[in-house]
Amino acid sequence: NGGEASDPFAAWAGEEGFGDDKNNDGVPNGMAFLLGAASPDEDATGLLPIGSYESGGSGGLVLTFSMLNAANRGDATMSTQHSSDLGVTDLWSDNQALVPETSDTVNGVIFNIAANGTLNDVVATIPSSEAVNGTLFGRLMGTE
Repeated sequence: NGGEASDPFAAWAGEEGFGDDKNNDGVPNGMAFLLGAASPDEDATGLLPIGSYESGGSGGLVLTFSMLNAANRGDATMSTQHSSDLGVTDLWSDNQALVPETSDTVNGVIFNIAANGTLNDVVATIPSSEAVNGTLFGRLMGTE
């Protein structure tokens, strides 16, 4: 992929790869791009999702983050994934929900989306019903 001037990630990253980590901040370039970092040199750790637990109602694991909207990210996408055992037997890939452009429920994950310029502010709630023995982990996955 990459190299095409019309590809927003390639324009942002230059010769850097989607899975590389140019500045060694622990956030791959592609994830930094999707989360709205200004360049591959920016420390993107402050853009990572904030996790919390919401009790009452459907309750669940809540991931709060911002990501580039469709008009600014090209073909790159982001998904939430969850597991009750860090992917050992409850595989991350089996519990994946593509982050939508507007508020919606995708594969059981409730997304509340608010447009914010070139970004969408996202609150993703993974219901407590997905937990096994009260345990639930979540993560984001970027795809080029």
